[in-house]
Amino acid sequence: MHQIRFATTADDGSVGELYGRIIREAAWLPAHARTQTDFANVSQGETVCVGHAPDGRLKGFLSVYESESFVHHLYVAPEFARQGVGTALLSFLRPRLPFPWRLKCVRANTAALAFYSSLGWREVNAGNGEQGPYAVLEFGRPMSAAIPIDGTVYAVLLNHCDALDALGDAVHDKPYGKPPIAPVLYLRPANTWDADGATVALPEGIDEAEVDATFGIVFDRATSHVSAADALDHVRGFVVVADLTVPHASVYRPAIGQRNRDGFCVFASRVVDAASLDASLDLQALAVEARVDDAVVATGTTAGLIRSVPQLIADISGFMRFDAGDVLLVGAIGKPARARRGDRVRVEIAGLGEVSLTIATQSETPRATPPREHRELRGDRVSRPARRGHIAWKGAVHDVTEADGRVLLADGRTLDEKQPVWLPPLPRTTRARSIFALGLNYADHAKELAFKAPDEPLIFMKGESTLFGHRGVTLRPTDATYMHYECELAVVIGRTARGVKRDDAYDLVAGYTVANDYAIRDYLENYYRPNLRVKNREGSTPIGPWLVDAHAVADPMNLALTTRVNGTTTQQGSTRDMIFDIPFLVEYLSAFMTLEAGDVILTGTPEGLVDTPVGSVVETAIEGIGTLINFIAADERI
Repeated sequence: MHQIRFATTADDGSVGELYGRIIREAAWLPAHARTQTDFANVSQGETVCVGHAPDGRLKGFLSVYESESFVHHLYVAPEFARQGVGTALLSFLRPRLPFPWRLKCVRANTAALAFYSSLGWREVNAGNGEQGPYAVLEFGRPMSAAIPIDGTVYAVLLNHCDALDALGDAVHDKPYGKPPIAPVLYLRPANTWDADGATVALPEGIDEAEVDATFGIVFDRATSHVSAADALDHVRGFVVVADLTVPHASVYRPAIGQRNRDGFCVFASRVVDAASLDASLDLQALAVEARVDDAVVATGTTAGLIRSVPQLIADISGFMRFDAGDVLLVGAIGKPARARRGDRVRVEIAGLGEVSLTIATQSETPRATPPREHRELRGDRVSRPARRGHIAWKGAVHDVTEADGRVLLADGRTLDEKQPVWLPPLPRTTRARSIFALGLNYADHAKELAFKAPDEPLIFMKGESTLFGHRGVTLRPTDATYMHYECELAVVIGRTARGVKRDDAYDLVAGYTVANDYAIRDYLENYYRPNLRVKNREGSTPIGPWLVDAHAVADPMNLALTTRVNGTTTQQGSTRDMIFDIPFLVEYLSAFMTLEAGDVILTGTPEGLVDTPVGSVVETAIEGIGTLINFIAADERI
């Protein structure tokens, strides 16, 4: 049997109760194969769950006992691992365990290393033990209790005088043209999050990372269009953050591959409650210090912030919405620290606390293609309804399916599609989902915008506050002169994966839906273009109405796309004309970051864009997927 050891600091008293609850709920073994005992009082060395197949063969077990610093063990018999039991169990447990998952594996056991790799484990460190050299492997990015946030995390670029000064006169040259006007934003998706004390691995061939010292503003309520005077009333607290990136010079296009790597955003262990701060603490005069191996390598002060905390909230909430639990990193404070493999890094901000991390000595482990026998068992997918959605109806949220062109509720009632309020038809997640969007992914669209077709994907990210459902209203700013639709095939990820190869990419897809990713070209700037003021506006991305199961779409790369504005066809194209197809995009993204169930890839739009004035009815349709309708109204708040 293969052995997996989980490292944790949880006390022994909580372990049995935790595992007991998980195993009683888990679907990884059939009911007849689960032991039903009292797990609350389990002690070290006792087996807490044993599962057997109907023929009596051992399927696997969990146990709790101490061995060095590893106290939680999971065993899965190889023959059942090949059937997907291990993957299914890990997928179930991952969001439910309040601690990181680590294991040691002796390098001489090459079969075990291959097995763990096939399940998505990656090497984060190494050492030597009694049995010889070993690798320390980690599974994914669990939402540890030590990571004190769970909302969408935004970050600001070039919000400190030191950062802007580093660009120098280049801000007036191509491609930038002039200094930024609006805040320059990017997202820190959940795969990048890690907890205080983390070990962060660099990609192969990269020996150094930049570490920005910053802090995050944590919101306690929905925040949109607030003034600077009222901004702090919407803040729950602040958290110190070490924000890492692979060094890169240009800030013209979003640096997805440099910034969005697993574990590249490390959070302090707690959010400092805004109400508990000393009244004399001035957020605009905080001293910041970064140390590498105890030597001070960078200092700064929040006095250098171009936009103060209240002003930053006011300016950004003027075009997008923060939800309760969302986080806004104020940007690098001072110059970044440079850290190499094996370095210990500590960031300290006076009055707010500190956070530390270590740069792993080993590179990220190269990912092998998961063997087919190790893929997750998903049951008889064809037996599932081909079209599923979410609606709000008479004070409740319902999961619905389609029946003869009508909306079918679980109790058998049917509705006309105009009756309910439609919600995005996406799987529910336990953390903020990653939403990727493709720019210039159709050659004719690139030509339409006078751009050369890209040599690698132009990918930016969006927050969940941009999404809303079928038959909703998109607000057009009153000062906008050109706001256009973008009909796009949305790909919804079905399971956790890293290092997926092209030939296996479709196994990762849960289904497809229609998205309309509006853009307001008046607000384009040449910093991380397309900038989020253009693309991340509240309610700017209707999506739906249905999530069409992947099994029901024979060839997603040969679907017709059509847009109609007020009944007139204005755009026609086909997914076969994508520059980067779905398998390429899945392989490309998963090569440097972990994809999670519920993540979404918006695959771009073909040529045929027109302005959508107030009063427009916009229909975006994709063959075999559905027709998404939304309405354009004036945003009088602008």
